[in-house]
Amino acid sequence: MSQPAGRNVPLSLPRRFICDLVHFAHQIPTVPVQRRMNLATVVGARQAAEPRPGWPAIFAKAYAIVAAAYPELRRAYLPFPWPHLYEHPVSVASIAIERRFGDEDAVFFAHLRKPEEWSLTELDSKLRQFKEQPIEQVASFRRALLISRFPWPLRRLLWRIGLSVLGRKRVHFFGTFGMSVYASLGAASLHPLSPLTSTLNYGVSFTITAFWMARQWRGRWPTWNGSSHARSSTNCATSAARLPHSNSETCAKAWHFPRV
Repeated sequence: MSQPAGRNVPLSLPRRFICDLVHFAHQIPTVPVQRRMNLATVVGARQAAEPRPGWPAIFAKAYAIVAAAYPELRRAYLPFPWPHLYEHPVSVASIAIERRFGDEDAVFFAHLRKPEEWSLTELDSKLRQFKEQPIEQVASFRRALLISRFPWPLRRLLWRIGLSVLGRKRVHFFGTFGMSVYASLGAASLHPLSPLTSTLNYGVSFTITAFWMARQWRGRWPTWNGSSHARSSTNCATSAARLPHSNSETCAKAWHFPRV
């Protein structure tokens, strides 16, 4: 009896984009750093807020406040034309958004420039817009689909140039830090792949995991250092929520950079 034959399924444009992203992310050594944060104060403030902001908006704003204080988080390692670091003046968050494309669920990346300067209501509204607006009307989504239409060799060349040669274009195309969230699924990613300097991920228990590009942090390593920083970590998100008596400067203390 003959065995049933399978079928070949061509890669959709979003899958081509993810394949290219994973290809280049695999070439970047990263170090995961994890900490469980006590955000009881922020949880209470969020529940009392009207309208209630989403957690992605809170964490994106909190991390951007930290990046504003620490330029290391806005730097990228570029190997061409000589190995050097490029420092961008502002943060651009790259947030993974799931959308329906054709007959499949696809992942796109929405870009938010200077999220630390946005109100949480504005950030939440913008993220909802990324979820609901037609895909062709979002610049970063449209650009990803356009690049993915090119033949494989040309796509990889464009990715290589964008990631490794032109610092300003790198930020324009990819952002300065990434955020990928699985909390709504009751899970957290152990090590999401990303070509960016740092990527943030959190789970339902507020276990925060940050992934840092190893080549970027030769002199200093970003860590959460000891229990004394738990309050600073809470203040980080509290500051982002703009609660009474919050201090944005304490937000940066949640991520310390001790010498090694």
